[in-house]
Amino acid sequence: MEKKTVILAVVGLGIGIASIFLFKRYIPKMIGQKKEDDLEEDTDTSSSPTSTAEKPNDDYPLKIGSKGNNVKSAQRILNKLVAYNYLKKRGKKLNKNVVAEDGDFGSGTEKAFDKYLGTKVVTKMGLQQIQYKLKKG
Repeated sequence: MEKKTVILAVVGLGIGIASIFLFKRYIPKMIGQKKEDDLEEDTDTSSSPTSTAEKPNDDYPLKIGSKGNNVKSAQRILNKLVAYNYLKKRGKKLNKNVVAEDGDFGSGTEKAFDKYLGTKVVTKMGLQQIQYKLKKG
């Protein structure tokens, strides 16, 4: 009986260590956050500078400074989610948007996402999950 307990404890410890490794290594990538190693790669200045006016900065994850159609879509989805929750909770329609749908991820958009979703960075997967919930009702 004691041998089984020791084996189970060792297996449980191994699973726990593997879970911590996976959480630290892969979960941040899935939700759009970068590890410190990735941040060092981004600071490489050897490539030629590009103008932000040449191409829209709306790649995921969306954050302060992002602009374009993906940002506008994210703002629209947030407004729909807040309106849906307001209607569900209060039984009446919300007649205003919580964030302007202007395609500019500024401080107002960041504050709105942080307030209503608890995140300042928006991933494509996160938006897809919100859309699914809204469609499901």
